[in-house]
Amino acid sequence: MRTARLAEHRESRSLLRHHGEHVLQLQDWLTEHMEPRKTLNPDVGSYTLKHIAEDYLGDYVSNGELIAASILSGFEHRRGTGFLNPNVYFAIRTPSKKSARMAANDAQESRSQRWRAEHLRVAPAGPFGG
Repeated sequence: MRTARLAEHRESRSLLRHHGEHVLQLQDWLTEHMEPRKTLNPDVGSYTLKHIAEDYLGDYVSNGELIAASILSGFEHRRGTGFLNPNVYFAIRTPSKKSARMAANDAQESRSQRWRAEHLRVAPAGPFGG
C-alpha cells in the first residue's frame, strides 16, 4: 500500500509541473480572498481550501495545485502529520476562509442561474400555463 501511495504522489507531482497557469490563477484567488495570520490555523487546510477554490472558479483543483499556489503566495504552512498525509495547514484567518466560502457559493449560484437561463426554456403563457 505504501509503495502504491508513493507512486501516486510522484505521478501527481509530475502532473503539477504542467499546470502552471492554473497554479497562477489559484495564487491570484488566494491573495484576493485569504488573509494571513501569525500562527498556523488547524481549521484551514489544503483540502478544505481546494474545495472552496473549485466552487469559486468552477473548475477542478488538485490538492497539489492549491498547496503550490499557497506556498508561492507566501502563506506560512506546515504539512499534516503522518507520512502519507497529503494535506498542508496554513496560517490563514478563519474569517477570510468563511468569506471565501460565501463568495464561492455566490459564484456557483451565478453559474447555475446562467446555465438555467441558457438551457431551460420557460413554457409560453397560454391557457394551460404561465
